[in-house]
Amino acid sequence: MGMEATYFFFCEADNGRVKVSSLLRSWAFQIVRSIWPASHCSEAIARIRRRATREATVAEVSEFLLTLLQAPDTPTCILTADALDECSDYTEFFKFLSQVPRRFKVLATSVGLQGILDQFGPLGSRLTAISITPEMTRQDVTRYLQKEVASLRILGNVDVPEDCKSQILARLSEVTFLYARFMLEDIRGEISAAGITQCLGRLPKSLADRYDRILADVNALPAEQRLLAHQVFFWVLTANRPLSVREICTAVLVRPTASRTSRLAADRRILGNPTGTIHHVCSSLIEARGDKGELYPIHSSITRYLRNYMDNDERQAEIAASYDIGQQLPAEGLAAAVCMRYLSSSFIAELQQEDNGNLGYQCRRHEGLQPKDDRFDFLSYAATQWLHHAGHIEASDQFLLDAASELLDSQYPNMGIM
Repeated sequence: MGMEATYFFFCEADNGRVKVSSLLRSWAFQIVRSIWPASHCSEAIARIRRRATREATVAEVSEFLLTLLQAPDTPTCILTADALDECSDYTEFFKFLSQVPRRFKVLATSVGLQGILDQFGPLGSRLTAISITPEMTRQDVTRYLQKEVASLRILGNVDVPEDCKSQILARLSEVTFLYARFMLEDIRGEISAAGITQCLGRLPKSLADRYDRILADVNALPAEQRLLAHQVFFWVLTANRPLSVREICTAVLVRPTASRTSRLAADRRILGNPTGTIHHVCSSLIEARGDKGELYPIHSSITRYLRNYMDNDERQAEIAASYDIGQQLPAEGLAAAVCMRYLSSSFIAELQQEDNGNLGYQCRRHEGLQPKDDRFDFLSYAATQWLHHAGHIEASDQFLLDAASELLDSQYPNMGIM
């Protein structure tokens, strides 16, 4: 029987998966689960959660994981770290590796390897580096293109002429998977063979050019749709964990400056098919994943591109204005204001009174009690993450200080204790 893999994927679009501390927690959990029978592991974790008064520190997790790895009866496994280039503190990764016993193999993948290789230092003698060149993936990209081009239809049911298919394959003969995906999206929008030929002649030369064109299309949308796209970009980039379509749809309704009885703007609710609407306004930059429909940029390069796009005074002022806030706040501050004012709303207070002030209990039960009441879709995120965002408040941010004061001075003494 071969060695099992303990896997972790860094994801720049998920703030919960960008630090080495998250990798260590994941590795530790997976190793414990491999040692204990599944039922015993679940029971132990449940007991720990009931009794824990705080989250373990990074140092404690690191010490615990090293203890597991050094134990002679811990099964040998391959410790994997995928997308190391999306890790914000990867130097800590190499510090930890120097303490890993030699019987464990480590597999790390990364884009832009050279700068990361320099961090290995003394570990270099134990390192085997394998570079994946474009030539190594060209055959796979070609097979992908051949399959997709073979299924192309015009107007839904008319086969694309064979000579036109050959033109497509020739034009996309030496591209990456991501570039091919975007270009095929453009081609599928054409309604004739002549249109496809013209499309091939104007395809962008790089992904950055393609992203520019997509954002140009976003900014050409009607004002309300363009604003929704920017609001989605804001929350996807700022949230401390990926938000679902339902969570974002409620988050954009919050009005931090309104009275406690009217802090959700019902007239701005997204009607019909919210997932389809968000996909439409954000074009192909954002996609919903999993059963919950959590929203992610489709690639790390898009995450970085959108950060640059949203990080300017015009975008920040636009998002602040969409929440009826007259002053410009940093992204974390605005997220804190939305969370705090939402939690101070009267309908949350009513729910809190039903549960004797236990907001954590509310978060666990609201979906079952209120499956069709979208007012509560943002409750779990706001209750667990408001303090994270509020940690960026500065003494000069009087609006945020007032929002925090209102929240903490209200009837929520157990706020944030889950």
